Amino acid sequence: MDILSLELHKQPDSNAIPTKDQSAKAESIASHAVLKLRLADTTSRGAANQFDRSASVRSARLLSHPGDGDGQGCVRIKFYNILVTTDPFQPVSDLEVYFDDSGTDANTPVAVAACYIASKEQWNDFARNWDEVAKAEGFEAFHMSEFVAKKEAGRKPFCDWDNRKKGSVYDKLASIINTRIRRGFAVAVPKAQFDRYVFQEFKDGYAADHYTFAIRTILSSISDWRQQYEIRGPMQYVFDRGSLNEKRIEQIWKEDSRNSAALVERRFGMVPEGIMFQDDAFFKPLQAADILGWQVQNHMRRTILIGLPTSTRGHHGHEALWKNRSLTVSYYGTEQLEESFSGAKAYRDKEGKWPWEDNLFRERTIRREGGSVY
Repeated sequence: MDILSLELHKQPDSNAIPTKDQSAKAESIASHAVLKLRLADTTSRGAANQFDRSASVRSARLLSHPGDGDGQGCVRIKFYNILVTTDPFQPVSDLEVYFDDSGTDANTPVAVAACYIASKEQWNDFARNWDEVAKAEGFEAFHMSEFVAKKEAGRKPFCDWDNRKKGSVYDKLASIINTRIRRGFAVAVPKAQFDRYVFQEFKDGYAADHYTFAIRTILSSISDWRQQYEIRGPMQYVFDRGSLNEKRIEQIWKEDSRNSAALVERRFGMVPEGIMFQDDAFFKPLQAADILGWQVQNHMRRTILIGLPTSTRGHHGHEALWKNRSLTVSYYGTEQLEESFSGAKAYRDKEGKWPWEDNLFRERTIRREGGSVY
């Protein structure tokens, strides 16, 4: 669901500026954690339907809009960071998972999926803290690729910052992440080695590409984490809009929910309505996942890909995220990938079916020092 609007009332002036009373009303509405809204949704058939939905709101903006040809304007509140469910009696999950990718570009040798998990309350505090730093330091959205770009690339405002300011701002953002998140996961997959061993049945039945494979692996880690801490109930998964793998990610939810809805909800907290693709300019936790994904990508390129162990101490930006130890990062080496694919074939030979056709199957990385890549 995109940015949504709630009409307050009509005004005769189509360019009316919201009054103080209206602004106060906007703040009052936005302060409530859950709202009942009448929202328009478009189905796959293109028909507009109305659903009463529960919505978790983190921020709102009061804007003036021209009227609809009737000579009158209307003042609307635009809500951002809205998480919705189609069942008005089903509460939005308390836990929200924000995913981002790194390395989906064809020229990048490593594909990374990364996510952070926290409660709605902690994400609310996260967004407030993040906005405070953004306002004080003079940036709107934080993307690592722009932050580390060379000065001549002209990525404002970061190209105007010296190294001292960059370090200071990054440390503030890393501190917010470490303070607010409950758990983090990331998986790095070397693309050439994945392509060397993957076979068509694996791509057709389980993971069509490197990034989808990384997401599948993270989901297995999330399943283990939920089981360890006896976490039950659905979780809201949010991905960055515009991902090259958006359709494939949606397919994971559709196929897994269709094949065994109760099982995937128990293991992963996955439900059909529990996935969203949103703009990271408004959904600030996606910017945190972007930082984690970029740092994992960069660290693997500086270690495993050049023959160093992943335990090699990283640069400051990488180490800053590890101050919070509630973080699991898995790096696939060549041997681990070969074992995953050969193990799938051995399973089929023994059981007469592919492992992903068995509800008990869960892909896992080998939790040890990251292997070498060759």
